[in-house]
Amino acid sequence: MDVSLLILAAGLLSLLLGFLLLSTRTRRQKNPSRESGLTPQPKGPYRSCPLCGELLQPGQKVRSSVFATATADKIMEIYGCPFCDEAKTANPPQKRHCPVCHQILRPGEVVTARVFERQDGRKTHVHVLGCPRCRSRSS
Repeated sequence: MDVSLLILAAGLLSLLLGFLLLSTRTRRQKNPSRESGLTPQPKGPYRSCPLCGELLQPGQKVRSSVFATATADKIMEIYGCPFCDEAKTANPPQKRHCPVCHQILRPGEVVTARVFERQDGRKTHVHVLGCPRCRSRSS
């Protein structure tokens, strides 16, 4: 009788461990951004400003200028959104931060990025290189 109770207890314990292992495995598959360290983008057409983090409503855009180079990719200067762009607002309510070094940007400083035009019709890829201070440190 003692042996059958031990076998029954071991079977129940293995079922419980299997269930717990399976439930944690399915939870990880549902949220891959947690493992990769990426922040999930908001649902819908809303995006955030890369400099101040303000959520942009439909129709609001980040002001930038794109310059052609000798290679296929282009250089972009990012100035900010309607909430942090100094050309649009005399005293911007939001502080602008460099997305690379996270320092507060001085008045007149812009963030530089590289633009890759994709040939297969997908969205244009923008890779932020940084502000003048963190870019001068890396070169």
